Amino acid sequence: MLDWDRTHDWVLQRFSSDRAELMVLFEASQPSLRELMALRQCLPSFKDIPPAAARAQAGSSGQLELGELPGPEARRLQSKLQRVGVRSEVRVTSRVSYTPLDRTTGLAWLIEDEADAARIAVQMIQAGVPVEDTTE
Repeated sequence: MLDWDRTHDWVLQRFSSDRAELMVLFEASQPSLRELMALRQCLPSFKDIPPAAARAQAGSSGQLELGELPGPEARRLQSKLQRVGVRSEVRVTSRVSYTPLDRTTGLAWLIEDEADAARIAVQMIQAGVPVEDTTE
């Protein structure tokens, strides 16, 4: 089991990411002409392709996954889609992670196992190790 040397001077860097997955939900298995026009209006990747290619790209599953985006961008696109009458769903994928920095040695401790990393971070926070916020 991993443990940290409490005689060293530590700081925890906290990394926060604001991310989200955006999915367009069509009324039927394939997007309607109205939905395709809305996609062309809202999504740059659909703007310059012909309607038939846009329909093919959208597929026949009744939904179009736009992937993981920065949170503000996903929410902005969802609002834009909503204004033109297209349903969508945002799934937040934001997370917080910690990297212990040993100021005694000047080295970062990269812990590969997520459970060990979380356990060590909790122990350090409970022991009063200072936390510095960093954004990804």
